[in-house]
Amino acid sequence: MELEKLISDLQGNPNLIADFILDPEATVDRYDLSAHQRKAILSGDLDSLVSIGISNNLAVGVMSGAHTPYCRPVRTRP
Repeated sequence: MELEKLISDLQGNPNLIADFILDPEATVDRYDLSAHQRKAILSGDLDSLVSIGISNNLAVGVMSGAHTPYCRPVRTRP
C-alpha cells in the first residue's frame, strides 16, 4: 500500500520530509497513489485525508506543520 508507505515515510524519513517541504508534488509523485489520494495529501486538508482512510490523529500528526522550511536532509551514510 503506497499511501501507508508515504505516511510512514513522512513520519520518520528526514530526507523525504525535507523533499516534501521543498517540492510536495514531486515527492508525492514517487508513490503510486490514486488521483484522489494525491489530491488529499497535497491539500493537507484533514477531512480529505480522513476520506482516504487516514485516521484523524495520524493526519494531524503527519500534516501538522510541525516540520518547517528549516528541516534539511540528514545524511547517515558517508
